[in-house]
Amino acid sequence: LDVGRWAVAARRLEPILAVDDATPGGRGETDGGHARGPAVGVVFDGVTVVEPGAEVARLSDITMTLKPGSTTALVGPSGAGKSTLIALAAGTLRPTGGAVRFIGEDDTPACPRIGWLGQRTELFRGPVAENLRLARFDADDESLRAALIKARLWDALGPDGLGRRLGDEGSGLSGGERRRLALARTMLQDPELVLVDEPTEGLDEATAAEVFDTLLAWADGRTLVFATHRPREAARADRVLTIVDGRLAKDAAPHLIA
Repeated sequence: LDVGRWAVAARRLEPILAVDDATPGGRGETDGGHARGPAVGVVFDGVTVVEPGAEVARLSDITMTLKPGSTTALVGPSGAGKSTLIALAAGTLRPTGGAVRFIGEDDTPACPRIGWLGQRTELFRGPVAENLRLARFDADDESLRAALIKARLWDALGPDGLGRRLGDEGSGLSGGERRRLALARTMLQDPELVLVDEPTEGLDEATAAEVFDTLLAWADGRTLVFATHRPREAARADRVLTIVDGRLAKDAAPHLIA
């Protein structure tokens, strides 16, 4: 194990976990021994993001509520602000103005565990098991195997299974397999809120469809927010938000999006 490389990867991927035992409704035990509570909603209240020295805001006066258990697609041109919205929900970016907060089914404050899968698939040289444990250091082998099965990657790893060694950036796996491994790592966190930035970026249509199907099946019952450039993916959301120049340009059900 390259400890230095592993430490760098861990800092990049430090799980975004927020557990509040006082959250109404409590948390049920999961297979991995971690507790997952009910799905949560995300409230954006007049949110604006302006970079220091910038004349144009990255996001301007975004006000909306994403309901608990819903699936929301963010669409729009590159640079419109989709990734910024996801970063705000993840808590890795603070708004310049306004506020982002989480709510339960009864609109009371919630403190969710968050799973975030970014555009870049962060993998490092070493065994598959160590790549997975970046999300949960205490996960046993059975939990890792279960996550890989859910992500539909276990069979592709061959006889080495969890011990299969990857090269830099996950070399030795195909693009789709790398994305599935990143998804399995997110699954290990067992989050109430799932945030995914371009889940199938760079994948061919067939592989993209398989990866996206896996994501949707696993996220059922959770709150899912994803950014995408693929109309077929957006069409499977409960709600599609079109972001243009940092503003909410359209908010509609998929069948109403032109």
